[in-house]
Amino acid sequence: MTSTARFAAGAARYRLSPLAVAISLSIQAIFWAVAPVRANAAPTDKTHNEALRIEVPAEVLERPLPLRQGIGNSHEVVTTRFPEAQAFFDQGLNYLEGYVWIEAARSFNQALRLDPNLAMAYVGLSRASSGLGDGAAAQRHIQKARSLARKASPRERRRVEIREKQLEAMKNIKDTQKFAAYKKAIDDALTAECDPGLWLLRGNAEEPDASGRGQYGTETSAIYYRHVLGVAPGYASAHHFLTHTYEGLGQTDSALVHGEAYARLAPAIPHAAHMWGHALRKAGRIREAIAHFERADSLERAYFAAEKIDPKYDWHHAHNVGLLATVKREAASRSAASAPVDSSSATAGDKTPGRASM
Repeated sequence: MTSTARFAAGAARYRLSPLAVAISLSIQAIFWAVAPVRANAAPTDKTHNEALRIEVPAEVLERPLPLRQGIGNSHEVVTTRFPEAQAFFDQGLNYLEGYVWIEAARSFNQALRLDPNLAMAYVGLSRASSGLGDGAAAQRHIQKARSLARKASPRERRRVEIREKQLEAMKNIKDTQKFAAYKKAIDDALTAECDPGLWLLRGNAEEPDASGRGQYGTETSAIYYRHVLGVAPGYASAHHFLTHTYEGLGQTDSALVHGEAYARLAPAIPHAAHMWGHALRKAGRIREAIAHFERADSLERAYFAAEKIDPKYDWHHAHNVGLLATVKREAASRSAASAPVDSSSATAGDKTPGRASM
């Protein structure tokens, strides 16, 4: 069964309207027509994960932590007898999809303290390790997941296989066949189940290479993310990835809608406030953008103080502070440019620039 047929089957299972299915399949048909060209052109020598290698001490990644609120609403049933292990797994999943790698790893490690046989927690740790740019740790964790997979459900074994295929494609980033094999593993899983998390992952897989995690989505990625919202309205991570996708596609109005939704559904995730700031900046709403970048900064500084985490371990903090400074300069420039020039303060021969040109 082709990817298009699988999408149609999943859409029928979730009762999408005929019009929505027709539009989605039309866009997919266009995508597959140009896929060989894109696949050959897009991959680079390194994934964006490797380019952002952050060496966080194991002690930090393994610290216990409490359950928290306001971080999203992703949920995936895992094989465990311990409800709290399930809760920490879900917490890790939400942090993972919010790019909070350290807290994702801590949550998955906490789930493993409660249930050492939780294979899916190792899948989560593998993904968090990739977010931190630690390919060796990502491989170690997926190997551990594989060793525990026999105790897991068929659905979880498929998740392990998908992650293995992804890592293989990431290791060989220019190998389009391995990239295609990763996509096929997700498509095969979608013939057996239609979990929202799988549709999100399938949207991630439409990015330029196998390391895609929602930041560089395409029109086809947006189909999958919108499908998630059709199945599970208010799914925070779908709004997150759509914010990135629409910003990248230049569809600012749509980015604003989804950026607001993600910030509202995950108010404790700094990146949620940050991404709404992104969209507001694109819309020219600079003062509002600054307020949301400052909101993200406030959340992060409170977190560093409470958890005794060195800010240097958080990739997002430096990015947010840098962008906040840039946008403040933009605001100052706009203010200066719009200020009236006092012509009485300079003669025609005065070489001193007026305020408008500074």
